[in-house]
Parts: sequence; C-alpha cells; structure tokens
Amino acid sequence: MPERQFEILPLADCPDTIPLLATWVFSEWNAIEGLPIEKLAAGFANNLNRETIPITFVAVIDRQPAGCVSIDPSDLPNQDNLGPWLASLYVAKNFRGSGIGTALLRHAQSFARNLGILSLHLWTSRDTDFFKREGWVETSRTELSGTPITLMRLDTGIISRRHKGTEAGL
Repeated sequence: MPERQFEILPLADCPDTIPLLATWVFSEWNAIEGLPIEKLAAGFANNLNRETIPITFVAVIDRQPAGCVSIDPSDLPNQDNLGPWLASLYVAKNFRGSGIGTALLRHAQSFARNLGILSLHLWTSRDTDFFKREGWVETSRTELSGTPITLMRLDTGIISRRHKGTEAGL
C-alpha cells in the first residue's frame, strides 16, 4: 500500500474538527480523566492559536483528520508547576503505524523549541518506549484516578539566556 501524504495544521485552520478530536480524546482517556466530552470540546476551542500555547495541531490526510497533539499550560491536577504539557497525542486507529504519531510529536516539540520553551512534560498510562526513543525521560510514577501513570520530560535543547550569558562570560 503506498504511503499517504499528510500535513500538520494548527487547529485554528480546521476548527470544524473539534467535535471529532473531543470524541477521540474522550474514547481514549475518559476512563482515566473522567472529563465530559463537552469540557474536552471546550478545551480544544480554547486552543485555536497559531503562534502561542495553548495550541493543538491536527494531522490531515485528504482533508480528513488523522491525528492530533496539543501543548497546554497544564494537563495534570496538582502538577501545574511542571508545564507546559504535551497532551492529547492521538492517531486514529486506521492511521496508526504510519508515522503520524511521531510526526505530530516532533512537530509539537519543534514548535515549543521555537517559542523558547525549555522543557515539555507529559503523562502516559501506556508504554513509554515511544517517547524514550524521541528523547523523553521518565521523571516519576504516580496514579490518576487509580490508574498508574508515568510522568516524562523532554528538554528541548534551548539554553536559557541567563545560562547562555554565563557560558559566554557575561
């Protein structure tokens, strides 16, 4: 089967996909997060930015959404001090294994790096190998609604101005 081309757009360019994205996230994480689908849709509606966070990106194939990822200021109760967070990384079942998840992850990481964000955080209830291959490190393990989760961090490679100035002897 030939590889299908996709593009990654900010949600602001395709806001009509919000109901589908909310349905995806609800079906994937509702058992853990317990958020009503209306609250998820409202969260996506708050992410209609192009150059700042919160933001959501949508992978699109033939004008149809195939996956999404968000960068949000907070994503885990009682852990707001760790943000910003990579959140809602989802690829539709019929597109899994095609590289869309990796492309979405890298796109979000690049966006954060371009904004000067020093690190991103995420939580996952699944295997962490996918994220580890992309440079993420495990920082702790805890529970969310009784489900074991792993917290992870990615240092974006940006050197803070204060640190950079120190290295230059300023």
